[in-house]
Amino acid sequence: MQRVILYKAKVELISSSSKVNKWQETDKFGQLTMKGLPEALDYILSVYSPESASYVPYIEMNLDISENIVKSIILNYGYHNIVWEHIIHVNSIGYVGCL
Repeated sequence: MQRVILYKAKVELISSSSKVNKWQETDKFGQLTMKGLPEALDYILSVYSPESASYVPYIEMNLDISENIVKSIILNYGYHNIVWEHIIHVNSIGYVGCL
């Protein structure tokens, strides 16, 4: 499995109960920070391929953002798995940071 950092991958967080819909692109290190997210149990996390590539989108439903979480996200490309090392930290004051 090849490890690739995805620059300008589009990351979206949606919560209908909190009326949140935030988009952001990853930086050249595959990282991002989102601030001001209220606690909710119904977030949808979506990660979309940069325009320069063709990865299969990653979508996770019912994400609980009420405590710190860590995620590694795998996007598929063609016949090979691409591991996108993307760690998301979320705390209850509405801060999302990726390392």
